[in-house]
Amino acid sequence: MQVAVSDFKSNFDGAYLRYVGWVLSDSTTQVRLEAVKALAGVYEQMDYIGWLNHFTERFKPRLIKMATGDTELGVRVAVIQAIDGHSLLEDEEAKVRGTTVSTKDL
Repeated sequence: MQVAVSDFKSNFDGAYLRYVGWVLSDSTTQVRLEAVKALAGVYEQMDYIGWLNHFTERFKPRLIKMATGDTELGVRVAVIQAIDGHSLLEDEEAKVRGTTVSTKDL
């Protein structure tokens, strides 16, 4: 999945990102984690940030929910790493950074 997403610029029709968005809600931890890793690779490419605005707005509630309440710590951390630093969150939404890891996870 990561190869397909990171190569979407040359074949972009929205289907790649739509698929990644759908699997953000998958019941399997590893699938969710791989989707977030794929997104992280795309978000790191500054050329893609403009193309990701619609996707980000559409899936921002899910990304925030994952960052604050996913059952797996690794997924929560990966989401924060993927979206942090790219001006994708408003100030209020950026507060999720502080709620990613709770003391019960340490």
